[in-house]
Amino acid sequence: MYPQSHFLFPLLIGLILEKLGYVGYDFVLAAVLVGVFIDLDHPLHHFFKTGQLSIAATADDAFKKHIDDRTFLHHKLGMLVSTIFLIIVFAYFPYWALALAVGYYSHMLLDHYSITKGFEDNFPIKDYFGPWKPVPLKICGYTVPIARHEIVFDVVCLVGVVILYV
Repeated sequence: MYPQSHFLFPLLIGLILEKLGYVGYDFVLAAVLVGVFIDLDHPLHHFFKTGQLSIAATADDAFKKHIDDRTFLHHKLGMLVSTIFLIIVFAYFPYWALALAVGYYSHMLLDHYSITKGFEDNFPIKDYFGPWKPVPLKICGYTVPIARHEIVFDVVCLVGVVILYV
């Protein structure tokens, strides 16, 4: 999914936990930052493949050429390594480990769940939640194909955030 979804989903989860009194806003901020910035591996992966460190070039490859630019962090081995890391961190800093886990696993859930196929490690780019017809949005000179269900998901998350924040 796109960055706005990776921002809104851990924000919603964090705000629910904050409203229940389990965590503070520092937890919410950490979860949101991890949920969004875990995708910095995409331009790094592009750099190691092409020698060009550019978010624009990475976006070109993803949107125009449909090149899968996921690194090991987005695959089973990376999830296993990340889980082991989080377990170790949890032993010393449980609060922060849970914040990192909310951000990381919410991101992986959104990236790897397909309604028609369940959890998958690899499926065609932007094929999450099954077959879809994209809505073309123009953003910064790029035509970004976004699925209708992602728009609905983002609106539901945004409404939830607004309800919890008020």
